[in-house]
Amino acid sequence: MAVSRRSALASLLAGAGLFAFAAAALVLDLGGHDASEAIGAPALFVGLFLAAEGGLVLWRDAQLARLQQRGNP
Repeated sequence: MAVSRRSALASLLAGAGLFAFAAAALVLDLGGHDASEAIGAPALFVGLFLAAEGGLVLWRDAQLARLQQRGNP
């Protein structure tokens, strides 16, 4: 089942937001050192995954549209 552009964009934006939150939690040491690492590290990896997934899906859709415009199947 193909992922729609809307959900890919939502994934990209959610991942970027989560990555920004994780970076802020780690840099600003929110909630103390141990709490910021416990919250920030998993959020960092999940944010990177979501952003990469959404970005790759949008890139793939753009490449497929470009190929279809040229007449390639």
